Amino acid sequence: MHIEHLALDMIKRGEKTLVIAEVKKTSKAIEAARMQLAFYLYELKNMGIEAEGELLFPEERKKEILILTPEWEGKVEKVKQEILELVNQPLPPSPHRGRYCSKCAYAEFCWA
Repeated sequence: MHIEHLALDMIKRGEKTLVIAEVKKTSKAIEAARMQLAFYLYELKNMGIEAEGELLFPEERKKEILILTPEWEGKVEKVKQEILELVNQPLPPSPHRGRYCSKCAYAEFCWA
């Protein structure tokens, strides 16, 4: 489902608020998944939509709740600022091969 520029996996009604659910195959990259969900909640809040988040890992039968706290808002704002600084550089940074490169969907942009 799309809301503005956000591609959300699932939206459902919770007891008190909307619940935005992000479905992941595994919890291996859980920090990135948390940040993605926090970004969605942050952007929705800025649109006037209050929501809570759920990370769902169906193959692992795990679920994690994420609430947009001031701490998460600060993290999202920091990452957004870092991205803007990267985008505004005259040249992109040099690529460096990391442990996630072999499975990255965007690898062709770095190594073309």
